[in-house]
Amino acid sequence: MTPYEKLNGTLYDISSLRVFGYLCYSSTVTSHRKKLDDRVVSSIFLGFQPHTKGYLFLNLQNHKIKISRHIVFYEHHFPYKMKDDDNEGPNNLSLSVPQSYVSTYDFFSDNNNTATETMIPTETAGHNSPRRSTRVRRTPTYLADFHTDMPYAHTVSSKYPVNNFVSYHALSSNFQHTIASFSSSTEPQNYEDASKHDCWKEAVAKELTALSANNTWTLVPLPLGKKAIGCRWVYKVKHRSDGTIEHYKAHLVAKGYAQLEGLDFLDTFAPVVKLTTLRLLLALAASHKWFLKQLDVNNAFLHGDLLEEVYMKPPPGINVPNPHIVCKLQRSLYGLRQASRQ
Repeated sequence: MTPYEKLNGTLYDISSLRVFGYLCYSSTVTSHRKKLDDRVVSSIFLGFQPHTKGYLFLNLQNHKIKISRHIVFYEHHFPYKMKDDDNEGPNNLSLSVPQSYVSTYDFFSDNNNTATETMIPTETAGHNSPRRSTRVRRTPTYLADFHTDMPYAHTVSSKYPVNNFVSYHALSSNFQHTIASFSSSTEPQNYEDASKHDCWKEAVAKELTALSANNTWTLVPLPLGKKAIGCRWVYKVKHRSDGTIEHYKAHLVAKGYAQLEGLDFLDTFAPVVKLTTLRLLLALAASHKWFLKQLDVNNAFLHGDLLEEVYMKPPPGINVPNPHIVCKLQRSLYGLRQASRQ
């Protein structure tokens, strides 16, 4: 009888004890794990960390000692074992993993039960050369239907080679035309690029006219102690259902991330329609044979009165008499934190 059993009346739990040096797989940290990274890494069990419930293990990929509680053990399989015919001493160790454990599945799978595969090298590498997997890499099946731009794909080094593209042969001619129209339309990323094309200059002028008609701002000198937020133009090509271009749209968006809560805005919550309500409306329309019509309120955000005192830098395309003139917003603008609520 052990002293622990004599004092406590129960046997000591030794189920957590493990054999030093055998094969184990440790789960990688979720916060540091990328989409295509391995879910587990092959390791060697080294022992226990005092005052913790974690296990000490040696990562066979980067040869670092780490601690983790999420480990699966393979008893009686030692990755490093001494050769029987080794005459050079105990320092000459070789990697020995059973063939049945070369490909290991279903460890630490994520919430959608996606199996994870971890490959273990089956050949002994040199003392200084890192062990490499002999697995032939192939493009995952979930990437087979992605349409990738070929010039861009050749300039970027990827883990998986880009050698396949989505095929349009199964689509109708009208749908092929629609997809081609979407792919051929380009949208400028800044005002300098947009100012080189008449269609985008017209869209900017139309938006500025709407902003002026709604008295969105007044040009005033920036008061002392106030800070003006920035703004930028956002461009969008609007398509019809057949893929043809309906019109070019330019939005002036304020950089609301620079606003200070309690000073530039108070409330941000905006009530919106729930999907359940929309489904109920469609069901009623279908049962009563009602006609449904869709409408779009032009510059809807510009109809909300702005209660806070917000100053914005003049947008590109507006000439101001001096650099100290800013726009004092009277109406809510796209990008403001309180715009949706207003």
